[in-house]
Amino acid sequence: ATIGSYNLDYRSFYLNYEVGTLLVDCPAIKDISLDYARTLKKCHEVAIEDYRSIPFATRMIGKMLRLVGPLMW
Repeated sequence: ATIGSYNLDYRSFYLNYEVGTLLVDCPAIKDISLDYARTLKKCHEVAIEDYRSIPFATRMIGKMLRLVGPLMW
């Protein structure tokens, strides 16, 4: 099992201090697996209709913020 806050992007590789832990032959792996299964039951797929139901102004603000996201650290 792996636990952590690491991402595979430029900011994570060069700007942020992100960490992860690899667990092998550890009793906690069973708990992690059960927690993942419980979380998965609460998830749902986001369809294009869900996105389109978000107000237009909110979607545009999100698009603008994506432009400056890489500059924020």
